[in-house]
Amino acid sequence: MDYEVGIDGGWIPIEDIKKNTKTKCVWEIINKYKIRRKLLTSERYRITKVNFQPIFVEPSDEIIKLIRQAVKEYGLKRFMRELNLSVTRLYSWKGKFSWISINAIEKVCEILNLNTLEILEGKKVRSGGSNVSIPFTTKLNRNRAVLLAWLCLEGHLAILSPQIDIPQGNIHTLKKIQAFFQEEYGIKGNIYPIKGKKAWRLLICSAPLRYIFCKYFGIPIGHKCSKIRIPEQIFFSNEEIQKAFISGCVETDGTIYGHKTPKRKYIKPVFNLELISENFIKDFARILNLFKYEFSVFSNSRPICGDYKTYNLQIGSPKNFKKLYSDIAEYMINREVKEKMKSLILQST
Repeated sequence: MDYEVGIDGGWIPIEDIKKNTKTKCVWEIINKYKIRRKLLTSERYRITKVNFQPIFVEPSDEIIKLIRQAVKEYGLKRFMRELNLSVTRLYSWKGKFSWISINAIEKVCEILNLNTLEILEGKKVRSGGSNVSIPFTTKLNRNRAVLLAWLCLEGHLAILSPQIDIPQGNIHTLKKIQAFFQEEYGIKGNIYPIKGKKAWRLLICSAPLRYIFCKYFGIPIGHKCSKIRIPEQIFFSNEEIQKAFISGCVETDGTIYGHKTPKRKYIKPVFNLELISENFIKDFARILNLFKYEFSVFSNSRPICGDYKTYNLQIGSPKNFKKLYSDIAEYMINREVKEKMKSLILQST
């Protein structure tokens, strides 16, 4: 596998890393350049490119037929050479060891000018060396939209292992997230306490799931706070999915508070979303514009987290705050945030 490793603003020559790629692994690179594993995802030390471990698809008569058609049009030797396949493997993709590499399916779709997502939709996928499979799907519903929001803002896709990590201070909310993964993808993971903190994390070990969220929804691997964006699928979804995604953003990195001034006899409820990613704030504003919200967008003058500064989107009028609550209340899974929004609305009247 090929890795690019950043150290102190410089880069290890990729040619050095590519030597003996069949035997060299990331741990040898870490040991050679004295990189501590816990610093890999920080801004100073990070791996910026990681090849995914192989993902395989359960074959069907439709897929076998498409592969044979692609081989006929593309040429057997050329097809085998590019995908590193053997003749025996190519014509015996049925039986116990019949799972097909997802790269082969993508190449077939490229040759035949087909939509890869339509071919893969609903098929079972798994990683090499694992017997646990999940359904491949990029179609969104309200639960998947909530999960997507949580992964964008609260979760992390690990670099060195096929893990999805979601930390949270409310264990009841985390159990609901776990239930969503179980319901939608058939894999729930495990919840562990975070040492030294009154918080927990949900760890899901699934290479196919990490592959789907990274490649087809655009969630970056590892350090992502400055480059995360809202997946394009959200903008082309119906209102229910968009509201569910908004609710997930409110419950993760959103801040709910009441603002009271001397001239006001009531509390003014405020929602504020503060992020390092300017693009995510612009994308979120684009969604709110679809529902005709009134809001303000601004940035902090002083940088934080090193060279980064934060960008804010704020809904400050009671009317728009009430509209926000009415739109997302049925999709919210964090009871504390929901009750706080409801309480502020009552105090503002």
